[in-house]
Amino acid sequence: MKKIRILLLSLLSFFFLFGFSQNNNPVNPPDTADYPYWIEMMQDQDANFYQTVSAFNKYWKDRKITKGCGWKPFKRWEYMMQFRILPNGDRLPADHDWNEYFNYLEKHPESKSFTGNWINIGPFNIPLADKGYQGLGRINSIAFHPTDEDIIYIGAPSGGLWKTTDAGNTWISHTDDLPTLGV
Repeated sequence: MKKIRILLLSLLSFFFLFGFSQNNNPVNPPDTADYPYWIEMMQDQDANFYQTVSAFNKYWKDRKITKGCGWKPFKRWEYMMQFRILPNGDRLPADHDWNEYFNYLEKHPESKSFTGNWINIGPFNIPLADKGYQGLGRINSIAFHPTDEDIIYIGAPSGGLWKTTDAGNTWISHTDDLPTLGV
């Protein structure tokens, strides 16, 4: 009787282990239209851009776009990535810009110069420095006109946006009428 129970328990265990096991290697994997492969492809640096977009389009062909469904994040990714691929759709390596920058510096060593003809024109004596006025004259941003070297823009954290058209001899504020001046 004990042998029959052990045999029955063994058969029952065998049935449960192998009868209900999942097939991890399906003969026919899901089609791109049925499974969102594009999610994995977006994150795979080796996945081809055009194949990823194709998988996305096949998946969304007859589906309704709803809030939170993943359609909009993909479209943002697609827009961003279209400028970061090779003509065949392969993605540029993550360190592409870094390498290009140092290649440029290697070929043009004079382009990164720490010398200049800047001079301090003040203010040298800041009134009421103990009242919180330190930092007057600080510049947060500077931009140079791409074709006219005399035009320069600067932005100050408490002083607004300023522009010069004579290479910095005179400056004009363009934000005095705004309610907030921080740039």
